[in-house]
Amino acid sequence: MQFPTIRKIRSAVLMGLLAVAVSPVNAMVITKTDSVFVSNDNSFTIKLFDFLLADFGGGSTTVSSVTVTVDYSKCGSGVGTGGCTGGPGNPFANEIGFALRSPGGTNVSLIENNGDNEDYETGNFETFASGGSNFDRIVTTFDDAGAALGSAPASGVFAPEGSLGDFAGESALGVWEFFIEDDVGLDPIGVYSVRLDVTVSDGAPVPVPAPLVLMGLGLGLLAGARGIRAAR
Repeated sequence: MQFPTIRKIRSAVLMGLLAVAVSPVNAMVITKTDSVFVSNDNSFTIKLFDFLLADFGGGSTTVSSVTVTVDYSKCGSGVGTGGCTGGPGNPFANEIGFALRSPGGTNVSLIENNGDNEDYETGNFETFASGGSNFDRIVTTFDDAGAALGSAPASGVFAPEGSLGDFAGESALGVWEFFIEDDVGLDPIGVYSVRLDVTVSDGAPVPVPAPLVLMGLGLGLLAGARGIRAAR
C-alpha cells in the first residue's frame, strides 16, 4: 500500500489556493471606427475618436495596447470613394504621413514623410519610396508585433515607424487624433476608414476575499484526503 507523500498533499493544497487567491486581469477591447471618406493633396486631415467613460462599462480605462487599421489609396492622378481614378501615373507614396495622438498628448508616427506637420510626426524622413503605380485600396493594420514596413504601401499587418507601446499605461479616456497627410500636390491620398482598437486592463491580478481563499484551502485538503483513501 502506498500513501500520498506530504509533497503531493502540499501541492494539492497549493493548487486549491492558487485557484482562488487571484482573479484574472480584467481586459477589454474598445473599438472606434470612422468610415467618412476624406482625400488630401498637399494637405492634411485629423480624424477624432472620442472615448467616453460609458464605453468602458465601469472598468479600467488604462491602456494596455493599441492597434490601428487604415483603408486607403494613394493615386497618381485622382481619387474617389471607390478608389483611384484617371491614369496610373506615379502616386509618390513617399508623400504619405500617418500618425496617432493620445488624449494625453503622446504622438506615435505610423508612416513618415518630410512634410511640415512635425507636430504630429516624430521624425523627418520618408517611410516609402517615390516610384510605383497606383496603390489602390490598401488595408494596413499597424501593430507593434507586425512585420517591418517595406518601401511601398501594402495590405497586411505591419509595425509602425514609432511604437504603439508608448501609449501603454496612459488613460484611454478622451479624444484620440489620427493624422493623415499628403505633403505634395497632384497625386492625392484617399482614406476610406480608420479603425482604432484600444485594449484596456487593470494591469494586475485582483485579490479575492479571504472566505474564498479558505474555500481554496478546503478544496486542496479534500483533494489530499481523497488521494489517501484511493491509495488504501
